[in-house]
Amino acid sequence: MSDVTPLRAARHAARLTAAETARRVGVTTTMITSMESGRVCPSVGVLYGFAVATGMRSLVKSLAPIVAALPNGGRTNQGPRRTKRGA
Repeated sequence: MSDVTPLRAARHAARLTAAETARRVGVTTTMITSMESGRVCPSVGVLYGFAVATGMRSLVKSLAPIVAALPNGGRTNQGPRRTKRGA
């Protein structure tokens, strides 16, 4: 099974590193790699920023009206939810 997910493929097609993508989106490199691997579900605003940074035009066009209607550009102040092991 390939570890190249659609988000990672888009970033590679844009010839961006995870660090550069994170800088453009305004999140951490860990957030980008976690999104790409499916460990984290990003907010609409972060997904929109990723789409803009990587040139995913159809996704940008689809998300733009939603992001415009959301407070704070669709970004939440919450980080990824963590669970305690063994809980």
